[in-house]
Amino acid sequence: EDKWLVILTTCRERGDPESTKKHSMLYMENIMKWSNLSLPLIVVENSGIGYPELEHNLTNLDVVVSNSSNPGSDNVSKAKSFAEASSLDSVIEYIDNATKYENYTHLLKVTGRYFLEGIEDRIRSLPKGKDFYLQKCCFNTKIKGQKHSEYFGIRRGLVKELTSTVRGEAGNHWVIMEAALGKVSRKYSSVKIPKGFPNSQPRGGDG
Repeated sequence: EDKWLVILTTCRERGDPESTKKHSMLYMENIMKWSNLSLPLIVVENSGIGYPELEHNLTNLDVVVSNSSNPGSDNVSKAKSFAEASSLDSVIEYIDNATKYENYTHLLKVTGRYFLEGIEDRIRSLPKGKDFYLQKCCFNTKIKGQKHSEYFGIRRGLVKELTSTVRGEAGNHWVIMEAALGKVSRKYSSVKIPKGFPNSQPRGGDG
């Protein structure tokens, strides 16, 4: 039986007070929405601030705080992808050491600015036992084989392969998260998540 965890990836510190405030408010608004669902919720905050305003008020919320927002690269795409990979690695380390999560098989990774209304019904309607659940949309780029990473489902045991592909371990060259998602998902079973989520923060692969 598939059991799902929601993983929200966030970064509150933006280097500018106004932007930091704006992003923090958006993240917390969405965290409150996600916390009303039946799916367990883990929020990754990768600038080191965390969510002290919320942790004591939401019993179904776990927060993983890391400092991976600046992996030491001047390449913006590389920095973002490495931070995203580090966030996922932090989650895996956390849930692997938490007994309450030992039977969960799949992670729904969602960028923190999104709330996917109706996602529980979507998940229930999809084929069970797949390794990847990908956005059903066309990538707006000339580079073929990439997959949007704003949200996707992944089998828990494949997260390390995905993140190591981003970082270019084992002698390979690093790639952006979208390219790694395309490369790794082609090796395993996958299904598309139907389009149509209302979203007030449109970007990239919004469907």
